[in-house]
Amino acid sequence: MKTQERVWLAKYPSDVPPSLTYPAMPLDALLREAAAKHPNAVATIFYGARMTYRDIDEGASALAGALARLGCHLGDRVALLLPNSPPFVMAYYGTLRAGGIVVQLNPLLSPHELRSELQDSGATVLITTDPLLDKASEAVQETGVRHVIVASPAAYVPLLMRPVVKAKARPKGEVRFPSNVQVHSFEALLKERLVPPKGEFDPKEQVAVFQYTGGTTGLPKAAMLTHFNLVANTYQIAAWVTRLEEANEVFLCVLPFFHSYGMTVGMNFAIFKAAAMLLLPRFDPAETAKAIQQHRATLFPGVPSMYAAVAYYAQRNRIDISSVKVCVSGGGPLPREVHERFVAVTGAKLWLNRSIPRNSLQSRLGGRKPHRLYWSAHPRHGLQNRGHRKGNERTATRRSRRIAHQRTAGDERLLEPPRRNCPGPSQRLAIYWRHRRYGP
Repeated sequence: MKTQERVWLAKYPSDVPPSLTYPAMPLDALLREAAAKHPNAVATIFYGARMTYRDIDEGASALAGALARLGCHLGDRVALLLPNSPPFVMAYYGTLRAGGIVVQLNPLLSPHELRSELQDSGATVLITTDPLLDKASEAVQETGVRHVIVASPAAYVPLLMRPVVKAKARPKGEVRFPSNVQVHSFEALLKERLVPPKGEFDPKEQVAVFQYTGGTTGLPKAAMLTHFNLVANTYQIAAWVTRLEEANEVFLCVLPFFHSYGMTVGMNFAIFKAAAMLLLPRFDPAETAKAIQQHRATLFPGVPSMYAAVAYYAQRNRIDISSVKVCVSGGGPLPREVHERFVAVTGAKLWLNRSIPRNSLQSRLGGRKPHRLYWSAHPRHGLQNRGHRKGNERTATRRSRRIAHQRTAGDERLLEPPRRNCPGPSQRLAIYWRHRRYGP
């Protein structure tokens, strides 16, 4: 296509280049580079406990060495059944560094659903945490999983919180693994400090992540995301979100990392910027607003109902969330009322994510005022533009108007989590918010 035919380039902000050159490198190189440039920068904040990029990078390397000792080779599948926490980051990048493929699992799926995805992916290793042991022990039955690595959440919180977290982290159900499954301690494997393997592969061809769909049109299917795909995606987001300083930002990571939206915008992009990841295992308006105020979060990727709830709670309780500079909204239409209230409270620049999350194409961002952008969420086709007339507002479909009305009908209703059967890409996120079992 000729340059003059690319009419959308005229709408790009002046600091966004029309094209990019992407490095052909493994995805875990993002973490290695961040640790080399900013070893003492804060990487994770988890209920007040902090870990540096040196800590996370060393943990990922140690886990990669341990996975190699357990027989994990290039292309082997390692399933992650974890909430947002430091072990997730180390397990994700440790698996990639070992040459494995990360299999993203939703902790809120039933054991039967988890077993189906473990069988489909061919995972041989499962990394989970204490509160999910009962579910994990049932899910690995009749699968190819031979090693289960268990992380203790108490090891990553402040000392005073550890007794309480240990008590809450105990599995509620019976834990009985098959005789052919070996169980290992995540923290014990890190202490071995084994040297990670030096495998070579083509980043453009080697799969990094199996990202399962929500199953809205049938059984969940694994989208295969390569190292090059995810690296390019990170560079694309960085080209659009330009108001951030390297090693001087705090990303609010409340979107689940097992979802491609949270994985890409919340985790990979944060590591690319050597930013601190403020990890919240679950979404709660009060906890989220207080965390923003306490840790001065500067980037907040979320969905419209999150912004509505946080803005309302902050206004009503006089909580200062003005530290937020940039937001990336996705998962559904962004109503005008939500945009206006959130911008009034924070002064942040609110981007609209126009892509299908499962395909990991988060970089298709638009910077116009969301009250002039109306998009419909369709379970098969993701977010779709429904027309444009110069000088007029875009017209919303009936579905867009209905969703917008439900989420802006009253301030009290904005505090409610989305409905479990909401259509489109936000379905899994909605289920995740409705349960509050994980974390202290």
